[in-house]
Amino acid sequence: MMNRFHWSLISLGLLAFMWWTFFAKIVDSDEGDSYPKEHYLEDISKIYCDMGTAALKRGDFTKAIKSYQETVAMRPAWLEGYDHLGIAYELNNQPELAVKTYAQATSINPQFIDYRLYGNKLPTRPIPLKPLRSIEWTGENLSGKKIFVYAEKDLSTTLMFCRLLPVLRTHATHVYFKPQESLIPLIKAAKFGVVLCNNQTNITELDVDYHTSLLSLQHYLGLSIEDLNAHDAYLKINKEKVAAFHKNFFNNSDIKVGIAWNPEHYMPGVKNNNFSPSLFVPLSTIPGVRLYILQKSANNAHLILESKSKITDLSEELKDMTDQAVAIENLDLLISADATLATLAGALHKQTWFLIPIVNDWRWLDYWNKNTSIWFDNFKKVHQASGKNWQPAFNTAFSKLQELVSNKDANRSSIT
Repeated sequence: MMNRFHWSLISLGLLAFMWWTFFAKIVDSDEGDSYPKEHYLEDISKIYCDMGTAALKRGDFTKAIKSYQETVAMRPAWLEGYDHLGIAYELNNQPELAVKTYAQATSINPQFIDYRLYGNKLPTRPIPLKPLRSIEWTGENLSGKKIFVYAEKDLSTTLMFCRLLPVLRTHATHVYFKPQESLIPLIKAAKFGVVLCNNQTNITELDVDYHTSLLSLQHYLGLSIEDLNAHDAYLKINKEKVAAFHKNFFNNSDIKVGIAWNPEHYMPGVKNNNFSPSLFVPLSTIPGVRLYILQKSANNAHLILESKSKITDLSEELKDMTDQAVAIENLDLLISADATLATLAGALHKQTWFLIPIVNDWRWLDYWNKNTSIWFDNFKKVHQASGKNWQPAFNTAFSKLQELVSNKDANRSSIT
């Protein structure tokens, strides 16, 4: 016999059926929809995209690729889907498919180029104004010509690719370069032989023949990946200032290790508060090692480090990037999750261990080499184990640092 419980179940079933019928009608109708089909596909594609990102952070690249392919199939005009799919191909050692994916996205929407250059979001301000009396350079002969080059992305990218300016200078009569304002003192001291432009320079009135972006130089100069390693420092620091910093802060016999943790926006796993400065604390317990704090935390998380006797906080002394470069020049090693400081150390030919997340920027070319960098000789990548776990990376750093201490007397510079 049916009781009240059974009737309740039947009623719930009927309500569920009526609700689903109404929902299906909304989805399938062509006109006057409150939830049209394109919105439905948009929501589903985001779910597949999230599934792909979760798989990517677990290291399951095959499943990530499959999920991102579903995303692109559902929303063929969504730039973010192509970006994720291309990155997944890169991490799965399939650079050719990554390039094809990016090319497909660019053919659908040319804004994809800007989308990638500006850290997965379209720029809120225009690329620097171009000179009025010039055309875009696409590899033409520059003999007797003047060219204007502008930096169009972040500080780390400019620090990495400014090394190409001296090469360009051998082709052109004059090279004008507009970097980010904070980098002008560093690039000026490097003496690349170029004319630097600042925010007061009237770019539109420059007397030049061509203009181009910094990231275009490798392609139009015909340089291969193998040509890009500088094999030496290409940024130079004032020796007197380096000596003054040494006297005040570095006059000891310890192995001097700089630490930095604030990541750039494209580093998932770190930005979600999974990376804490406290992870550096065990490194300070290694005998013969002294840590130097090179940056602050917005939430003051770095204060936990200041109480340790073998950790020196330099963050108040470092007013700009030139000061950071001076400090790095006094180090034996930099361990950094901050790509800008890691790249700065590489440009100074300083030994660097870059704490790199499982999903990372295209410049680090993990499909090319997982452990070292094609950009710098003294640069090692220490990988995150998973999207929410940095501890194995620090265990690796701890072991390497212990190894370094044991080999200090034999060869202080052999950091592997």
